Amino acid sequence: MRSRREGRSIIYSIDFDGTRGLMRFLVEDIPRSVQFYSRLFDAEPTVLKDDYAKWMLDEPRVNFAISDPQGVSWETFLTHGESSTYGHERSAEVQG
Repeated sequence: MRSRREGRSIIYSIDFDGTRGLMRFLVEDIPRSVQFYSRLFDAEPTVLKDDYAKWMLDEPRVNFAISDPQGVSWETFLTHGESSTYGHERSAEVQG
């Protein structure tokens, strides 16, 4: 990410050619899936844990990860402040 000042504004830009995409799949059997994807990519994972594996691929330029659905959630999304909950009213009607 780069930034430059133009008057009172700061302009930010990102070199998307230098970034990686992210693909993550939940799998039931980590060891078996690691074997499969290692053969598919012809590379060992760059990170390997009991419930998670990641390959940093160059072609295509992607961060490819697999994890156990029962394991640790490696991506966390936080909401600060208030947020809407959709479908709550409908859910209450059905349970009624």
